[in-house]
Amino acid sequence: MVLCVLAAVSVNAQIFLIDSPADLAGNYEFSETVDYGANLLDDVWCGELMMGDDGIDPDSDGCTPLMNDLTDKIAVIDRGACNFSLKSYHAQAAGAVACIIVNINPGEGLIGMLGGDSMAAVVIPTIFISFEDGEQIKTAMASGTVSACMGNIVFDNNIAIAFESVQVPLIGTIPADQITVADDYTSFTPAADVSNVILEGKKIEG
Repeated sequence: MVLCVLAAVSVNAQIFLIDSPADLAGNYEFSETVDYGANLLDDVWCGELMMGDDGIDPDSDGCTPLMNDLTDKIAVIDRGACNFSLKSYHAQAAGAVACIIVNINPGEGLIGMLGGDSMAAVVIPTIFISFEDGEQIKTAMASGTVSACMGNIVFDNNIAIAFESVQVPLIGTIPADQITVADDYTSFTPAADVSNVILEGKKIEG
């Protein structure tokens, strides 16, 4: 007799989405903070992207207080020289609603971000993107407005799995040929319902 584990869980989407300009629009891969800042599942943060400028070479690393006003903007800050939470804190202090930290090392991809200085004071979300994606985004920022959202974003007709219908063997796995044999294993049918559902979170039009 095969035992099945049935679980009912909610499905949430953590997304970083650029919605303009059109040639840059879409979802981008990112990593999150490990131990500081807002949880991306709790809300959605949207705004125009703006480079943070701390006035000290290299002025885009956010290691000292930012000189420019980032009120209601999403700060874009380069990795390097100081810990991640200090960069986030300086973005927050300049008025930013969220912070994007860009890798400065080509080909390295994504990393997790541990907090350090000022981590307890950071309440805005922070994400980390690759050097390659950052270069595309910063190039677009230099010639026009780039708008983005991050967080628990919900779209019309989201696809979700009804986990209560997923059947998983409690111990080990079952060979396919045993599942099809006319014995007790025939009661085990690997399956999952996939449907269009309304999920908890904020809806983004478009």
